[in-house]
Amino acid sequence: LMAVIGLCIFIEADNYAMAAAGRFAIGLGCAFAYIGTLKLASIWLPPNRFATAACLTTAIGMLSGALSQKYLTKVIEMIGYQSALRTALIAGVVLSIIVVMLVRNRPAHQSHTPERPMETPMNLKQLGSALRIIFTNPQMWIIGAIGCLLYLPSSVFLDLWGIPYLKTVYQLTPEQTVTISSCTFYGWIISGPLIGVLSDKIKRRRMPLIVTGLFAAASLSFVFYLPHMISSASQLNVIFFLVGVCCGAHSLCFALGKETNPIEISGTSVAVTNMLIMAGGAIFQPLVGKLLDMHTTSPIGANGLPVYTGADYTFALSVIPIGAAVAIFLSFFLKETYCESQAKEAHQRIFAAKKPMVLNAEMEVVK
Repeated sequence: LMAVIGLCIFIEADNYAMAAAGRFAIGLGCAFAYIGTLKLASIWLPPNRFATAACLTTAIGMLSGALSQKYLTKVIEMIGYQSALRTALIAGVVLSIIVVMLVRNRPAHQSHTPERPMETPMNLKQLGSALRIIFTNPQMWIIGAIGCLLYLPSSVFLDLWGIPYLKTVYQLTPEQTVTISSCTFYGWIISGPLIGVLSDKIKRRRMPLIVTGLFAAASLSFVFYLPHMISSASQLNVIFFLVGVCCGAHSLCFALGKETNPIEISGTSVAVTNMLIMAGGAIFQPLVGKLLDMHTTSPIGANGLPVYTGADYTFALSVIPIGAAVAIFLSFFLKETYCESQAKEAHQRIFAAKKPMVLNAEMEVVK
């Protein structure tokens, strides 16, 4: 509902501040969609199916990105951006109603085990303890960094710098660049669930991350450093499809984040993992812009903006293949979780603080 309200504000905005407020509300609301889905998956599904759920959820999200890139522009050209967004607004309202009517927090008669304990609401002190456990866990920072770096092809290339790079270096038309972006999304869509199933099946998280990271770094290096060996847009379609296939493994970081922390705070763990991964776009998008300005020696264009060359883009966007290589290196410092929670003992540090007080109060009543 928050995202729907934000979209409504954005559609009706007549000034920058109002549009920015709408976009902020959209982001705030959408942030809970992925986290809430994974929290429900941790409750409703067996623990050894969480990676499959995370990768499948990411794949569905990528599907929306692929379809919107291909069709949303055409719809906007036909009926205008406000009418197109109003259609999305109606869809959001319908989806919100469906969620309220059909989605339940947990099964009605769920048994509680050490792997799936009874959860109680946290007060602010307990939430602070939970966050302290998460942020002081070195593994969480490694997991977040790996996920962030493997997501750079999407957050930096597809979301912002990909189209100008492909147009400048490979002289592609806007339609061809959109097709290449869609191929990356489709590779992500196909590989995500398969990698999740494989990881759950073999009970390993590190190995899929290392292998796919190697192929992602190799594919991206081929695109950025050997453009003379690529002679057609069709070859780029294949290469970027493979990039999407390799980067689909980044969703395993959500499973690692959940398994590295107490199961009772799985939702918070996944949310922090998501925050660290999404920070990549906020950090690296402007960083690429700074690197472009630093490297360029071209004169200012007629429109008052710098004209970047292919060499400028190659220099700045090198952060993407280098990031994939760093992700491989960091993967060797991950502790394998074997698809099981590795922090069950932390439960007492979060939830047991108030129990002695409650028992003492009950004893006073008895006396």
